[in-house]
This record gives sequence, structure tokens and C-alpha cells, in this order.
Amino acid sequence: MSYQAYLDSVKEKTGMSPDDFKVMAEQKGLLEPGVKAGTIVAWLKDDFGLGHGHAMAIYGTLKSASAPKESTHEAVAKHFAGAKTAWQPGYEQLVAKISEFGPRRERPSREVVHRFPSERQEVRHNPSNGPALRRRS
Repeated sequence: MSYQAYLDSVKEKTGMSPDDFKVMAEQKGLLEPGVKAGTIVAWLKDDFGLGHGHAMAIYGTLKSASAPKESTHEAVAKHFAGAKTAWQPGYEQLVAKISEFGPRRERPSREVVHRFPSERQEVRHNPSNGPALRRRS
């Protein structure tokens, strides 16, 4: 069962979306720092009759929605903390050199084709939509 299938099943069973659960969890104080996953999962199981997997799927949406977003500067500082501090000046120089090339541009995706002559099949892989197996004539 996919993650989305879990969420769809919860919506069918309870009539509530992950956003509805988020509002209720906020009202109960379950999105405060320090609240354990087990507490939230127990609430979902007891109050809504969800199974463990379904409760964990909802918990995943609550956790990602309530997590503070880390800035790029904070992520870099965390990465170069401790013994890696000596590497940060080199990183900063490299970033400065790369930024001289101009603003970032997205590269168009390229399709990769793998052919299997003995089976008369091919796999076309496009990074934007994943692999597709096709039978050649």
C-alpha cells in the first residue's frame, strides 16, 4: 500500500483530510515540541479507530507540516559543525566561484533508452516521470 493510499483510506474511513487532523492536533497541543510520535499515534488509534500504519501516515503529515523549515545558512552551519569546521572556508570559496557563472538554470531532462534485443523490449527512463517498459515490434 502506498503512502497516498494510506491517506486516501483514512479520508474514506473518517471523512477527514490530513489538514483536518492537523487542526485538531494543534487544538490538543500535540504539535508542540517534545510530543512523542507514540502519543499522537495513540490519539489517532483511540479516537478514530485507525490502525498503526494509517496512524503513522497521518503522523508523517503532521510532523512534516509542523517542522520548522531550516534555512540554507543553518543547514550549512550544521553540516560544518565540529571537526568539519576547517572545511567551511573551502566550501565558501567554491560557492563564490560557482556563483560567478550566473543564476542557476534548470537543465532539460533527457530520456535514456535501454534496448534488450533478445526480448524485443526497451526501457525508456525519463527522470521527470520514471521508467516505462515497452514492447518493440
